[in-house]
Amino acid sequence: MIACSATESEFDSVTSPDGKYVLTVTVTEPLVPHAKYKVTVYIALNGAPHRQELVNTPLANDGVPFTAQNIGLRWISTTTALVCLRPTDLPDRGIRIDVSATPSAEIRPGC
Repeated sequence: MIACSATESEFDSVTSPDGKYVLTVTVTEPLVPHAKYKVTVYIALNGAPHRQELVNTPLANDGVPFTAQNIGLRWISTTTALVCLRPTDLPDRGIRIDVSATPSAEIRPGC
C-alpha cells in the first residue's frame, strides 16, 4: 500500500487591525505534474488553537513559486479582509472575508 499526500504550506498570515483575528493563506502543491495548486484561506481568533477553513480553491501555477504578486492579502477594516489571487495569464479572482458576524467568504471576479 502506498500513501500519498499533498504538501500544504503557509503562504502568509495577517492579524486584523484590532488584533482579534488572524487570516492565514496556505498553498497546497498538487500530487501530479500540471495539476493546479490549491489555495486555502483560514480564519482564527488570535491565540486560538484551531482555525476555520473559509475557502479552498484551485490556482494555476506556471512552475514558478508563488509570490506576493500572485497572492495578496490584507485587512481593509477590523471586520473585512481581501485576498487577491492573480494566476499568470488567467483572470484575477478576489476573496472577500467578513468576520462581523459568523466568518464568511465570497469569491468574486477581479481583485
